[in-house]
Amino acid sequence: MPKADFKIERFLGKGSYGSVSLVTRLSDSKQYALKEINVSHMAQRDRSDQLNEIRILASIYHPNVLGYYECFIENGKLCIVTDFCGQGDLEKLINQHTKSKTKIPEALIWNIIMQTLNGLQAIHKQFILHRDIKSQNILIQNDTYKIADFGVSKVQHKANDLARTAIGTPFYLSPEMWKQEQYSQKTDVYSLGCLFYELCMLKHPYTGRDVKELQRNVLRGIYQPVHTFYSQDLRDLITSMLSASSLRRPNVNQIIHSAAIQSRKEIYPALFEETILAGQNTALEFGMTSILEAPKMIQTIKINPMLNRIMNGQIGGGANPKSKAYQQIESENAAKVVGVLPELQYDKRQKWDQMAQIQIQKQQRPASNQRIPQLLGNYSDLRRNIQSGLRARQVE
Repeated sequence: MPKADFKIERFLGKGSYGSVSLVTRLSDSKQYALKEINVSHMAQRDRSDQLNEIRILASIYHPNVLGYYECFIENGKLCIVTDFCGQGDLEKLINQHTKSKTKIPEALIWNIIMQTLNGLQAIHKQFILHRDIKSQNILIQNDTYKIADFGVSKVQHKANDLARTAIGTPFYLSPEMWKQEQYSQKTDVYSLGCLFYELCMLKHPYTGRDVKELQRNVLRGIYQPVHTFYSQDLRDLITSMLSASSLRRPNVNQIIHSAAIQSRKEIYPALFEETILAGQNTALEFGMTSILEAPKMIQTIKINPMLNRIMNGQIGGGANPKSKAYQQIESENAAKVVGVLPELQYDKRQKWDQMAQIQIQKQQRPASNQRIPQLLGNYSDLRRNIQSGLRARQVE
């Protein structure tokens, strides 16, 4: 879909390789964020990171992960269309409370914890390490918190794979990454623990006059305890997530099933994995078996060779944009490029939103909730249960 199909509303921000704008899609009058990246100016590693982000965003459907809709090439730029998160990010929230010298309410912190844990669980289920969780990468849309920026994420081949590359933001780096040791999904848990600490204390758990001092402080593992203004449950959770030993640090599933989180399920019922899974029966009611049958592994999200060639500098990038050869290649491949990028996801994500809304409505009707099957069996059992329930409704 060309850029002409969008109306640019306003400029949102600029990075080293491109910009982000708020746009309105003319066909549905909905607002999105349009990220434009100048591929020709990118180093090879940065191109790989950007391609990696497209693959990951296109593979995950979850309300707490930034939604991807499409990407296209235009005028030598890679354009990515995602959710527009008009409420900013958690860094903005933290800065607001820092300036006003007010604490973030514990109820709000638990809300953020529930949502980000669910988003991270969805990411880890795809065998993906985010590796750059920080306040700037948690975006807010209609009081929904979404994990974003997968440019430096890494795909694991299996759940217990370990990685060694030190990538991330220094204030949120785990001890094992500082020591350049092998690390796992628990490094994301540590980074999230740093973020939760920051929400409570309005500062990082570890600081330093320079990177070396910051590293020493992290490896010592001594930080100011979370203020007693907050509950023991919250303080204990953050302490466990900031454990210097990855062996003693819980994984996301263990945290979600901990007493502190489970005891708050009734307060935040729509934020739990069970709710997301229960939404799958709504998918069956819609006849949307494709979502349920979608492969789990990120490796199955294949990028067409044409896009790979573009990102690898074989088309456009790497040549002089003013040269006749460059312009000829661009002209010859323009039509092909449109057809080889990942498929559009507007309709899919609209149906996903419908599923989520229906699920919320079901939760608000206790009698209807009793008819929602427990999702402990396989999908065929789930389908039979739902069909039986639908027949029962018709009889009624």
